Amino acid sequence: MGIIDRATMDKARQTGTLYLSHLNLKFIPEEVFTMTNLVRLDLGWNHLEEISPRIGELAKLEELWLNRNPLKTLPVELESCVKLKILYLRDTNIRKIPNEIGRLRHLMEIDLQGTTLKPKQNGVFEEGGTYKLLSHLKNRDQRKQAKIKMAQRMREGIYREVWDAPGGPEQVTTLVKDVIRTFDSLEEIKSLIRNVERLFPEDIGMVDIDSIRDYFFQLRRENEMKKLAAELELKIRVIYFDRIKVELVEDMVHDIYREINDLDDIKFLIRYAPKLFPPTAKEVTGVGIADAVYGLQEQMAKEREDAVNGLLQAIKGQYPHVEPPQVQKLTDDTAAFFKKVVDLKKLAADVNVFFPAEFENAIPKQIRRDFVKAAKEAEED
Repeated sequence: MGIIDRATMDKARQTGTLYLSHLNLKFIPEEVFTMTNLVRLDLGWNHLEEISPRIGELAKLEELWLNRNPLKTLPVELESCVKLKILYLRDTNIRKIPNEIGRLRHLMEIDLQGTTLKPKQNGVFEEGGTYKLLSHLKNRDQRKQAKIKMAQRMREGIYREVWDAPGGPEQVTTLVKDVIRTFDSLEEIKSLIRNVERLFPEDIGMVDIDSIRDYFFQLRRENEMKKLAAELELKIRVIYFDRIKVELVEDMVHDIYREINDLDDIKFLIRYAPKLFPPTAKEVTGVGIADAVYGLQEQMAKEREDAVNGLLQAIKGQYPHVEPPQVQKLTDDTAAFFKKVVDLKKLAADVNVFFPAEFENAIPKQIRRDFVKAAKEAEED
């Protein structure tokens, strides 16, 4: 007979729930890991200092209660409990949640009340709860996996000989950590790994991380410019359709690129191309298109400025006794949530509808939500 009596095991197999709280357990009984149908496992109020890696065998587990145990760590194998929704760690000695827990897509709640997490994870949890903590863990896990992948690529490629030399693995691993630390975006890191051979010198002693970063972003910009050039060519062909020779389009794009080389300006040109290109292809020049782009940008900036000023005047009328600097801040914070000039004008026209009577209750994000809701209701009507 094991620690768990037969009646308890039979009931657990029928219900998918197993209660083992208040039993003074120092370890999880092995027979628990044979109950692969468990949905809820309650191990609270025991003397567990660690959890067996076999916990990962309970693939159907949705709730795991470990409260009031002197737990110090969690096994990374917990990531195999892919259906886990609730992880109850209240009043344990957990100091750090494994990054792998961030892989649990269905996890909705981690109860950490009464724990003393390390400052980094604790700060993230206090700021945004379970969702924020899981996002943090997922990001850390992905960066860790990226380091492993990059080291492997260097070991099998450009720094194979270095890796095989005494102290080589440590040298390559340190380089990987130092380089990845300088990149914030995971997408940038993935691109860095794909282009290792192109970015890094063959002599590891010649590595200059700042130069690698500069070269990386230079290549990235060049690639982005090429993609945008292809989009612009397509846009020009659509605008002039059968009124332009295909072989002339590429030269036209090159001429435009000589005058406009900022990525955001190129994207602006593509977005508003029908407004910016002249009636006939013969009239297109790089200088002319650049003038049209900057002119439209200036016009749109002026229209937005006027709309924001209109909103400011409307808010002043709504709150005549509030100090001007406070009104200005509310206006700026609210306008930041509205990208379209037409929406800013509508908001100003109906300021008494979307702004509360009391200034203290005016919350820009809520004003935006109310505006969007009203717009949807108007469309439905």
